[in-house]
Amino acid sequence: MRALLGLAAAAALCLWEPTRRALAAIDPAVPSVLFLLGCVAFVLGFAARGFRRVERHARRFLDAWGLPLAVLAFLMPLCAAWELSPGSGNTSFAALFGRIPWGDAHGHFEGAQRLLAEGAFPPFSGRRPLNAAWLATRLALTGGSLPAALVLQAILLGGAAFAAARVLGAHRGVGPALAFFGLLLGLTSDYVPSAATEPLGVTLACAAFAVLFPPAARGRLVPALCGLWLLDLSLQARPGAQFLLPCVGLWVVWTCRGRRLHALVGAALVAAAGLGLGTSLNALYGTSDSSASAAGAYPLYGLATGSNYRQIQEDLGEELRHLPDDRARTRLIYERAWQRLRADPGVAVRALGRNLRKFAGKAPPVLYGIVSPQTLFVSAWERAEPSPAARARDRWLGRALFALALAGLTLYLRRASPDERLFWLAAASGIVLSAPVVYGDAGLRGLAASFPFLCALLAIGLGRSGPRRARDTSRATRHLLVAAAAALVLLSLAVPAVAHARARRPLSPLSPLPPDVRIVRVRPAPAVVVSNRERPELDVTLLPRRQYLRHVGLANVAAAGFDRPDPPFAVVSAYDYVERRQRVLVLPPEALGATPFLRVRVRPLAEDPNLLLVTDWQPAE
Repeated sequence: MRALLGLAAAAALCLWEPTRRALAAIDPAVPSVLFLLGCVAFVLGFAARGFRRVERHARRFLDAWGLPLAVLAFLMPLCAAWELSPGSGNTSFAALFGRIPWGDAHGHFEGAQRLLAEGAFPPFSGRRPLNAAWLATRLALTGGSLPAALVLQAILLGGAAFAAARVLGAHRGVGPALAFFGLLLGLTSDYVPSAATEPLGVTLACAAFAVLFPPAARGRLVPALCGLWLLDLSLQARPGAQFLLPCVGLWVVWTCRGRRLHALVGAALVAAAGLGLGTSLNALYGTSDSSASAAGAYPLYGLATGSNYRQIQEDLGEELRHLPDDRARTRLIYERAWQRLRADPGVAVRALGRNLRKFAGKAPPVLYGIVSPQTLFVSAWERAEPSPAARARDRWLGRALFALALAGLTLYLRRASPDERLFWLAAASGIVLSAPVVYGDAGLRGLAASFPFLCALLAIGLGRSGPRRARDTSRATRHLLVAAAAALVLLSLAVPAVAHARARRPLSPLSPLPPDVRIVRVRPAPAVVVSNRERPELDVTLLPRRQYLRHVGLANVAAAGFDRPDPPFAVVSAYDYVERRQRVLVLPPEALGATPFLRVRVRPLAEDPNLLLVTDWQPAE
């Protein structure tokens, strides 16, 4: 009951405008404060005699109120986006103006919308079918509202992160739990306001860590296989850190002494179940050419050519355009990639080495920026566009804090059991082996499914030296997390079909229509109104043009045409029933309040086919 009251209070704080603004203002500083508290707890654990009593009180408080506070922490990035606080380049691009999905997030949102409207998602979503089906499920459960679906996503992510932090804290103390949570929040908050795949991948990876880390999972077949299954689900939601699964799987087999053959068979069944889920979702909701294997073709070709996935368009663009479907395109990409690998494997080896160097050079500064206390003393736009001097201070402060964390990690691993040392070796090996494969294409976000393991590795040393004896609550946690993941899978399999059957559709005929006419749904839909005067009759986000242009520059989307319209105008992400695509439309603000469905005449604003200017509109029902 206390947890439910806390969650209700957290939601109320986000709904009330004054507290939402306050939460948006403090959001960037929360990760660094939490990591700094973890470091302070580590130092006081050695220096202060009474710290054990303080830690005991902190543990009781977090046991009582930690869940709603964790959820509130992951709702803060949403508040910041909705209050138009400038975020990172990742956030600003994936969630334009805090609301509009763009880039890959546009494709994921389109897949979910098309699944609900047409009963099948496009080939792009077939590469990650679990994410498309789960986003469609959340949209169906929230009446088509993307903001409400993102709130649900943040609640689940906060709950899973709390479970992982609580398990870590039970065995290592409050300091590592706070530091872990702060790092995870900092790495993930960029994607919480968007329809990207990273939040779902991190949610399931947190559940996997919470099941695999406790001593109860070492040498016990059922808990270990449950953790592997959760990890496999996270990699289906957000592929990238693929080597993490076999590395952790080998650790499971090793620790199940006397039952290693059973463990090996169980790990193989987990992998087969994952493949079966992807195949089932594509069979239920994919088009005939949907293929989950397409996700691996693009990075493979990039490595084979010594570049990244963009090289495909330069080399094969003309050939791909003449192929009938995504399966044929995937086959061609794999065929050409293997031809290049056989002809000159050294190109791929050099590309892997270059990507690994990029990971080693660029990932630490990202982490330094998360933990640096400098975020407490700079403005929102300074945080979004840091100067070289600010980056240098982040590196200096971050290195100092991480040096303390790594010193604690060394002390901890010296006293840890052999099986636990092998666990961390397996996790680190999975991350390091995966980084060269995906970093050139996706950067650090490509490793999203490994974030909980990476954060735990950096935070676990901030407890007192040597593992703690703790009351084992891992069994109840495991049952809850596995049941929640199973419910997520079952809902993703069943709800989209039911929602599609009950979906409301426009009454206007969809054909024949002139080539520049579309039938679109603009309500409910993510939208902002750009105007220098208030329009209180519209329940949408208002944005002055000057601030709008600053966000266009931060997101780097001027070339798409976003800087061209003159206010007042509305930007809305609307589903196009004629072309069965998600479109971003620029239209008069009054059109948003007319009816859910519009018949619009459009023309391109620039070369990007996803952004269209509405020149005429009328209700479509």
